[in-house]
Amino acid sequence: MAVGRLLGLPEALRPREKALREGMESLGDPEVLALLLSTGSRGEDALELSERLLYENGGFRGLREAAGEGLFSERGIKGAKALRIAAAYEIARRSEMSGPGKAVGPKELAARYGDRENEEFRLVLLNGRRELAADRMLSRGERLSFRLDLAAREAAKRGAKYAVAVHVHPSGIALPSPEDIASTRELGARLKAVGTVLLDHLVVAGRRYFSFSGEGIPF
Repeated sequence: MAVGRLLGLPEALRPREKALREGMESLGDPEVLALLLSTGSRGEDALELSERLLYENGGFRGLREAAGEGLFSERGIKGAKALRIAAAYEIARRSEMSGPGKAVGPKELAARYGDRENEEFRLVLLNGRRELAADRMLSRGERLSFRLDLAAREAAKRGAKYAVAVHVHPSGIALPSPEDIASTRELGARLKAVGTVLLDHLVVAGRRYFSFSGEGIPF
């Protein structure tokens, strides 16, 4: 590890020792990230690298968005380190969405996906009690194509009773396009063929969302 702030701290104040003694809640954001990264990069120890990453990405929220994109090419974050960060956010996402007996509704899904910076089309699969069974991203990017065949295969593989489509609009406009409406109807037919009922299609933008079911749009 490069000589830096971390080695200059008394051993009792270093993130690992501090967490063992006082608990994880005693750590600041850079200290938590330093524990996850474990080592630094050339010229930076783990704590200095963590401080820089949080500053450059606007905190943990921005870091989450960068985890699957820019971090792989960013100085000091490549390969294993980038995957550790992405894995930590994935664990948090799965824990948040899959608590026992937790029914998933439009508000929960809008809160979960509304702040994404890229256009995404996701399929949230539910069991007979409308609890989360799986969450699959079918497509991502500006040229979004609805992979309906993949949606049907995923629903059949999971034996999902119900499904909710989630379309993230980073434009901030929570309104469906004519293509959204046509694709939703086709998706509903594909899912019905494998025994899954499409409950809703949510167009999400920030904390706002448009619900096909709530607005009475047939699909």
